[in-house]
Amino acid sequence: MTSSQPLRAVIWAAVSSKAQADEDKDSLPTQEADARAVCERNGWQIVAVLKVPGHSRWYTSLEKCAADMREQGIDAFDRLMELWQCKGFDVLICRDGNRFGRTQSLHARVVEETMMIGARIYSLYEGGFVSSRNWTAFNGYKAAAEIDELRNRYKMGILRRLQRGLPSGKPPFSHRIMRDPKTAKDIRLVVDETKRPLFTAIAELIMDGVGWKTMGIELERRYGIINPNKGYRYPFYFGHDEVINPYWWGHSAQHFVDKSGAWVFDPHIEPPEGVTVWYNTHEPVWQDWITPAIHTEDVKAELRRRFELLRGKRRNPRHSILFSGLLRCDQCGVSLNAHGRAKVFRCPTKWQFSPARGMCSQTKSINQRDIRAFIAPILQVIIEHGAFADEAVDPVVDDAQLDQDIEKQETMMRNLIRSRAEDAELAYLYDAELEKVRRQLKELRRTKKDSTTAAEREQLTRDRARFAEKYRAGLNEFWAQSPAQINRELLYIFGRTRLCVRDGIIVGMY
Repeated sequence: MTSSQPLRAVIWAAVSSKAQADEDKDSLPTQEADARAVCERNGWQIVAVLKVPGHSRWYTSLEKCAADMREQGIDAFDRLMELWQCKGFDVLICRDGNRFGRTQSLHARVVEETMMIGARIYSLYEGGFVSSRNWTAFNGYKAAAEIDELRNRYKMGILRRLQRGLPSGKPPFSHRIMRDPKTAKDIRLVVDETKRPLFTAIAELIMDGVGWKTMGIELERRYGIINPNKGYRYPFYFGHDEVINPYWWGHSAQHFVDKSGAWVFDPHIEPPEGVTVWYNTHEPVWQDWITPAIHTEDVKAELRRRFELLRGKRRNPRHSILFSGLLRCDQCGVSLNAHGRAKVFRCPTKWQFSPARGMCSQTKSINQRDIRAFIAPILQVIIEHGAFADEAVDPVVDDAQLDQDIEKQETMMRNLIRSRAEDAELAYLYDAELEKVRRQLKELRRTKKDSTTAAEREQLTRDRARFAEKYRAGLNEFWAQSPAQINRELLYIFGRTRLCVRDGIIVGMY
C-alpha cells in the first residue's frame, strides 16, 4: 500500500450482556459512532465493523471464545481472524483494551496478532494510537482485574444476602421473598402460608413414622394433598430436601446441598465441613406447637432418631428396633448392634465385615428385657424430679480447656515425630511415647465430640421437664408406644448420653 492510500480501519465494538447493548453508556451504537468519527477526521477507510452484542470474553482461548460466539450467531472473532490471515486492515479501533477480552491471555492474543500483520491499535479511551507492548501489559491486567473485582463484589453481595436470611438463588420451597413495594428489592423471607396445610400434614406423617420414600403417597391418601402445579401427587422422597434444609428451620446456609443431618435445625451441632450457617435469620416453618398434639421439639427428636439411631435399612422408621443406637461398648466405644430375631444387642467386634473387628474382646450380648429393667427406674426419677438422679452422667465440659488440651497433645506429637526423625537410634522409645500421646489425643477428641455443652444442658433440662409432665400419670403409656416412638423419646431426654455395656451388663451411662 502506498503512502497516498488511506489507512484501512476495522472498528471493534463489544459489550458483555444483551442489556448493555441497548444502554446509552458504552453501548454498541455509541462505540461505533465514536470510531466512525475518528475515521472521518483522519480520512481512514472502514473495511469492517465487528460487533459483539452481548457475550462474555472471559476466555483463555480465542478459538474457544470464537466457537461459543458462533453458536450465538456472533461472528466478530471469526471475521477478525480472517482479516489477520489476509492482512486486511491497518488500524484496529476499539473503545479500550477490555473490549477484546476479559483475561490477560485473550487480550494479549488480539494485540500480538494485530502487531504481527503490521497493523496498529487506536484506543478511543486513550485518544490515539497505543504503544502495543506496554498497552498489552497494562490493559491485559486491568481487564482481568476488573473481572476479579466484579466477581468479588458478586460474592460479597451473595454473602450479605445470606446474612440477611435471603437465598443466593430462587426462594426455598417453604418460603417466599418479601420485596420493597417502592424499590422492588428483596427484604426478607416469609413462610408461604398458602402451604400451611401441607406443612402440618408433613409434621403429622413424620411423627407417625412415615418414611420419606412414601411421603408423597401418604399425603394424597390421607389428606388428598397433591402437587397443585402438576396436578398429581408429590414424588418419592418428597419432604426430605424440603425439611432437611436449614431454611425450613429459620437459618440460611451456603454449600449445604446433599449434606443432611440434625445440624440443619440444631445450632449445637457443628455443620459438615465446608458448610456455613447463619442462625435465626428469618421465620421458621414450624414454631412451638404445630398442632395441639405435636410440638416442634417432638419433630426434631424424631428427626434426630432417624439421623443418629438408625443405620442402613433401619432408617425406615417402621423397621426401628427398640433401644437401637442407645447402647455402647464400654471397652471400645462402638455402638452395639441388634442381632437375630431375639433382638439382642452385642458389640460388632467379631463380625466379619465390622470396622471394629479386633478392637476389643466383648462377645456377650444383652437383651431388651434387661435394658428396659435398667432404664425404667431412671425414667421414673425423671418423672418425679425432672432430671437424672445423677447429673454427672452428662457433665458440662469446658470446651475452651478441652481445645487447649487437644492443641497441647498435638504439639507434643509433632515434637516427638521431629525428634524421632533426628535420633534414629532411639526410635523405639519415641514410638512408645508417640503411641501413648496418640491414645490420649484420640480420647480427648472423642470427649469433645461426645461432650454436652452448657446450652445443650439447658435444652435437656427443658426436654426432661416436658417428658415428666407428659407421663406424670405413669410409664404404661410410654411403654405402649411403638419402638420408633420410644426411641424418639429416649433420645429426646438422654441427649448424648448412652448406656455402656460390658460383659452383657449395663455398667453405667456416659
